[in-house]
Amino acid sequence: MQNKKLRLFFLAFFFAQNLAFSQTYNDLECGLIIQTFDQFQNEIDVEFEILTPDGKTLTSTEHEEKFSTKSVWILPAGDYKIFGIDQSRDKTNFNFVLVELKKGQTKNVKIIFNANNAEILGEVSPTTWLVPNPIVQEKTLNPSYKLDEGGILLPIMTDNGTEDGFKIYFEDGKVLQDQEMGKIIKLKSGIYRIKIGEQQKGQGVEIDNIKVTNGKTTIVNPIWSSLIINIIDQTRNQLNETYEIYKLPELVKYRQGTGLEEGFGQKLRVWILPPGLYKIIKANEAPNTYQNFATIQLLSGELTQMTIIFDEEKNFIGSGILEVASSDVKLNKNWKIFRAIYGNAQLINQKDDLNKNSTTTITISLQTDINAKFEKDPFFFQSKLLLDESFTKEENFHLKLTRDEFRLKNIGIIRLTRNFLYLRELGIYSRFYVTNKIFNQYEDFTTLKNIRKVDGNHEVIELNTERTKISPYLFPLRLEEGIGLNINVIKTINTNINIRGGFGFSQTFNKDTFTKNSSVDTLYTTIPNSKIRGFELSFLNELKPFSKLTINNEFNVILPFNKNKKKSYDWETQVNFKLIKNVSLDYTNRIKKQDADKKASFENILQLRFSLIF
Repeated sequence: MQNKKLRLFFLAFFFAQNLAFSQTYNDLECGLIIQTFDQFQNEIDVEFEILTPDGKTLTSTEHEEKFSTKSVWILPAGDYKIFGIDQSRDKTNFNFVLVELKKGQTKNVKIIFNANNAEILGEVSPTTWLVPNPIVQEKTLNPSYKLDEGGILLPIMTDNGTEDGFKIYFEDGKVLQDQEMGKIIKLKSGIYRIKIGEQQKGQGVEIDNIKVTNGKTTIVNPIWSSLIINIIDQTRNQLNETYEIYKLPELVKYRQGTGLEEGFGQKLRVWILPPGLYKIIKANEAPNTYQNFATIQLLSGELTQMTIIFDEEKNFIGSGILEVASSDVKLNKNWKIFRAIYGNAQLINQKDDLNKNSTTTITISLQTDINAKFEKDPFFFQSKLLLDESFTKEENFHLKLTRDEFRLKNIGIIRLTRNFLYLRELGIYSRFYVTNKIFNQYEDFTTLKNIRKVDGNHEVIELNTERTKISPYLFPLRLEEGIGLNINVIKTINTNINIRGGFGFSQTFNKDTFTKNSSVDTLYTTIPNSKIRGFELSFLNELKPFSKLTINNEFNVILPFNKNKKKSYDWETQVNFKLIKNVSLDYTNRIKKQDADKKASFENILQLRFSLIF
């Protein structure tokens, strides 16, 4: 009887123990692996503590499953804060890493500590990022604050500079528009809310309760996902094709995106999206299409680089995470250089039915375009060189130079501040432009003429000539300089608008340059040199209404200090419509008037342009 009671006791004991173990196992169903590094990302053995959801403190010194720089924890689901040792008691200490554990989840967290005082600096950026972790980003920016201000930093995952802007909402309802990720935004101490990416309801990423304290930078935890989509063909050439993004399962539509124009030095857009499952479809397909689509899962705090392959009929034939997606996302490349040669050729044969004679005309046009950019905040420099030459050879006539122009445009900008009043960016600019001719310039006649050239007191007579030289090579030479304020009104993937104002100077050198007399067509007189100084205003925009159309405008005017001189201005509009790869329709309109000109000159050029980009 006694043995029976003993057996029942042990049976009840083991049952209770098993029940308790089972309950404990159900609660402790999450895994957390913590690895520790110093600020140079070397592994270090450092002690830390974990603040649990119920307010308890767990320390690494008392934890049995700690192996030098790595420790393994079995914990219930919930939110945990990881501090340096003995630092969780300080309620004003925001140097911690927040980890959210969900049922059945195992997380591997890599934490950066200050090796000198064991203070947590942040997390190691995921291996998917193309730039250093947020701590290094903040240290690189090296902000200095006034006594009553701090700052926030939304870290970037690439150096593309094409992430969407974000809004900052104040407690009093005020909103700061169009802030830039990867830059420190200085604010008064307080609580703020931000919204990143798409601003339509139900889209974008919202983060609340961001606390800014005086003298410190609050690094916002990157809970969003970053996505880069590159479009290529089967031979890995980049394609400027359009796609649409939908979030599943709701099929919430985001804006359209495009690939890149092959070789144009552009950068792929970085989408900022909430984590989740997305469907990418070919533009203008139905959202629920079962063709020309791909799906991708985006994870919180990670960058995903996706490649979509099109066939010759512009249909999806494949997609995935390929290295080529980052082909234009390179680190530490402050210089971007674009080089291209454009050209077209015409062979025209005309037959006279009356005389039964035929004539052949050959026209060749070549353009060289070199565009170099340097960007490193707060500096921007751009140099654009354009050489435009056109030759015509008619049967039984000289080779004729029908177009000859060399233009070099240099502009440098130092950014002073962002979001000045209602403006996106304010800076100081300096520009230097050069315009001239490369070859000797001639005027041809259909009949022999006696030409009289007058240069001051010097006169030259050319008898029975069929052409006359009106300027030597490299002349006329025009130089332009300017300095003042540059206002960037708006800058997005498809729009860039700048307004400039300041002091402008121009000099035109007309060495041995002649112009025809308006009354006597055989009389040519020299054009004097000219100089002008005054206030200058400029308006520039770059527009891309849709993937195949690009519109560029630049208007410059100098209002002279000397009232006896007339204003000088030039206005150029260029419209380019891509037809197929390396072939586009290009239209250029130029209106120009210099101080010595009585009337403005107009020029319209429409050409089918073939491109060789290298």
